[in-house]
Amino acid sequence: MSEQFARVDLRTFKFPELYVDYLSERLPASIDAPEFFGKKQREEFETRTAAAVEEPFWRDVLEYNARLGASKASLEGIEALSHGRAIPIVTGQQPGLMGGPLYTLYKALTAVSLAELLSESGPSPASASGGETSGTGALQSDKLRVVPVFWNASDDSDFAEVSSATFFDSDLSLRKLSVAASHHSPGGMVGAMGTQALSRPVEALMRGLEKSPATTFLMPLIEDGLSVAGDWGEFFSALLVRLFSSSGMVVVDSRLPSVGKYSRPTIDAYLREASSVESRIAECLTELRERGYGEPVSPRSGETCVFLKDGMARRKVSKEELPAVADSWSKGEIELLPNVLLGPVVRDRLMRPAVNVVGPSEASYYIVARTLYDVLGFPQSPVFPRVSLTIVPRRLTSLVGEDPGRFKELVVSFDKVARDYFEKQVPPEVMRELEISQNDMRSVAGRVARLAAVSGKSTEEVAASAARKIDFELGRIREGLIAAHRKRILSENPFLRKAGEFLLPSGAPQERSLCSLSPLIYGGRSLIQALGSLAGSHVRESLERHVHHYVAGVAIP
Repeated sequence: MSEQFARVDLRTFKFPELYVDYLSERLPASIDAPEFFGKKQREEFETRTAAAVEEPFWRDVLEYNARLGASKASLEGIEALSHGRAIPIVTGQQPGLMGGPLYTLYKALTAVSLAELLSESGPSPASASGGETSGTGALQSDKLRVVPVFWNASDDSDFAEVSSATFFDSDLSLRKLSVAASHHSPGGMVGAMGTQALSRPVEALMRGLEKSPATTFLMPLIEDGLSVAGDWGEFFSALLVRLFSSSGMVVVDSRLPSVGKYSRPTIDAYLREASSVESRIAECLTELRERGYGEPVSPRSGETCVFLKDGMARRKVSKEELPAVADSWSKGEIELLPNVLLGPVVRDRLMRPAVNVVGPSEASYYIVARTLYDVLGFPQSPVFPRVSLTIVPRRLTSLVGEDPGRFKELVVSFDKVARDYFEKQVPPEVMRELEISQNDMRSVAGRVARLAAVSGKSTEEVAASAARKIDFELGRIREGLIAAHRKRILSENPFLRKAGEFLLPSGAPQERSLCSLSPLIYGGRSLIQALGSLAGSHVRESLERHVHHYVAGVAIP
């Protein structure tokens, strides 16, 4: 764990109120939310058996991961899943540039940490399979395996959401890399873009990197990923299986043929109940709006929950064309893909996860998607919040010393913390003399004001005005002393000029802006281990329903 570590209330960072109330069990009883995977669910998990599996699906996943260079631990995990001797914990994200936003890394770390914890106390294989262990020696175990699975939503078509990545330099200044829109066609799946779209941002990243041991870890990882990837989506997967090779992370690409094949029964069920689904979602969104939560998704998302697939593109199906689309689907003439609300149902039915690890926005989607599960009669897997974290470069921690309360303020009130630090650099004897002088002058001004009052109100006002001016000028002297030391400190430590924006970019949590790979440039694999330790703390505390945003000092510039 980080040497400096603090917890901050989620409301401080203005996370969605619906998400915060869900985690703190404050939702109105009329809102039917997904089950939270907490202490009780963990205890029940110890007696759980693995659900029936679609072995051909996991064979497809095995081939995909092997082709992209997944580790032995990952491939053994897929083998266990395909034999019904493991249970997945699922998280996911669209394939963002260079690993996507930092919270993508945090999702994966949370899934890995929760899988490790549940593996320690999970049920035995005999209780899962009802018989003797069969297959390879890799599947022999006295505990049911729990495997972290990352769903790569490469069939998503929102180019703007994945097309940029923000890195930081050693002085903490932010640097944004982007991909030209010409690489993406309207409606096209972002995962299907060619790897040539990555050439310019990778070159820009290479030019901007400092030579360091961590750089020698990261750059071969990028180059190796590009060497095996056929497109943007595969590169994203290749990064993940390399970053989490020792943890046995498995990646499922939403474009795999078997995903479409084994999603069909769920989409069939939806098409039969589409009108009921629409009305129930509309009711859910109305209640959320009336309760002051707003609408987590557009009402249009509930009108039709499928996209029409056309090669490597997708198009939203309108409400009016849904009957004809359903007819063509039943005849096998077209392919359909689930939207943001039907997607969780498809993944649950396909992989039977023990837990879905989600972020704030996803949790809100899952609350709305709960209505689909009810209408379609399918069970919904419990959800668990990803770790939410602001990383603080170790050299910034000198601003607050060992005070944990002030450590929180580094992020939420950086300017105030920095000013207090600059003030403390003024020699104490100088500040004491200034304070004594101020007190003396105020005492003199008070006596003068009392004498002036004898001569009438106008003279009293002149004396009061003079006292204010004297106090103001003494304050200017104080601020001048602080400014002089601020200038000196900033010249010696220029990174302090950029620190506030680095910790809270544009006033939003750092995890939404910084790229997943950005801190790894300086921290390498050891930073993944350190962040994994923090994710482990989050998992243990969240099982008790104590969910926070964390602030942690880490060994990066």
